[in-house]
Amino acid sequence: RGGILARAFYMISNYVLEYEIVTGYYEQYDVIIIDRWYASTCGYTVARPPKNDSSNTLGSGEEEEQRIPNIGDMPDKMFDWPTDLRLRPNILLVLQIDQSTRQKRVDNRASSTATTGGGEGGGAPSRFNPWDERLAKDIALGERILEALHRVRGPDETYTINANNSIEDVARQALDIVKLPMERHLNPQDHFASNPLGWWKYMGQNLQLCDESGKRMHHALWNLQVSYNSSNGSSSSSSGLLIPILKTV
Repeated sequence: RGGILARAFYMISNYVLEYEIVTGYYEQYDVIIIDRWYASTCGYTVARPPKNDSSNTLGSGEEEEQRIPNIGDMPDKMFDWPTDLRLRPNILLVLQIDQSTRQKRVDNRASSTATTGGGEGGGAPSRFNPWDERLAKDIALGERILEALHRVRGPDETYTINANNSIEDVARQALDIVKLPMERHLNPQDHFASNPLGWWKYMGQNLQLCDESGKRMHHALWNLQVSYNSSNGSSSSSSGLLIPILKTV
């Protein structure tokens, strides 16, 4: 039901997934959708650190609050993406839901599992998820997890989706969010054809030379040169626009 070994298992699983993507499925322009991954591992771990015993129990609410620091007071480095986990998401979607709606869905899922004898394909009912009980007893735990997820540094962009409504509505929100970033990621030259400064800032962020606002991240002198020419006028951007060379020091 948790503890150090469970956290170690989930941490290792992040590397196993990366290996499977790189060796078996990943190509340059593939779009890969992952449920959770390291952001979830980090968020759940810092929001509720495991104790060094197999029971992984916490004390009373007052004792727990004293032992677990506020997420906002934790140093940024606790939320850094591991340097040896090379793949990082372009977009992190965080589904946020009200406690009452979450509990109704948990109850409905449990009732459906008990009635049908398991999930899809039949078989034994799914195992009890201790996090359902923990989140029901400690409302602040869910808030800490959400705050931690938004502090994870690794994904290019993080968005929150209102998951209280229907599956169709959640899917629509997700598609609306990813459409523009994926266009920018898969075909950046066409995307920035009429916005050379945006292209320069985008490349600077990819090289970790500037932050999201375009502010330089390093004080050492550096040059960033970006140029774009349409390939003999045959690219999908047939305007023939020449993006000028840009330099900054």
